[in-house]
Amino acid sequence: MRHTYCYKLIGNLTHPLLEELKSLVHEQIYFECPDFNPDVIKVTKNRRTWSDNHRNITANVYKELSKFFDPTGNIGTNIACMYPNTYLIEHSDYTAVNYGAVQDNIIKIQIPIITNDKVAMMWRADEDWTFIMAHLVEGGIYIVDNVRTHSAVNLSDQNRYHLTIRFKDDSIRDFSILE
Repeated sequence: MRHTYCYKLIGNLTHPLLEELKSLVHEQIYFECPDFNPDVIKVTKNRRTWSDNHRNITANVYKELSKFFDPTGNIGTNIACMYPNTYLIEHSDYTAVNYGAVQDNIIKIQIPIITNDKVAMMWRADEDWTFIMAHLVEGGIYIVDNVRTHSAVNLSDQNRYHLTIRFKDDSIRDFSILE
């Protein structure tokens, strides 16, 4: 969904929940995704294939998000692993294999699980190719404008892990998140 902003911090996970997510990322199997170069980013499969522990932890994340969204409006969740010293080329999620055709009706949430100050996302702010760059902090709950041209960079020597959650726009409970 297109927003008036590139990204917006709407909350933070509790510290215990973030720590549970951190332990979870190393247990996962990551797969190539047709939307990304496999040498840059791989993702977990859809939540229906996750272990009970994984599902329980993400259920607690959905509880945290329930003040903003009706959890039944969730249409996809995965963990993305971005490799060290990589750059994700500029793109818009309109071209995404799974969700491209319905981007106008999706709110995309990104929650950094493991990151550092050498990792950033960038969005094209205007047609003159002015970019906005942001480091998203661990445990922050961010709405991101996935329709606007964007990219990411990991200049560190560690993997970056983000939990990505998509909700249908008709599941919004707190419309102030769009302002």
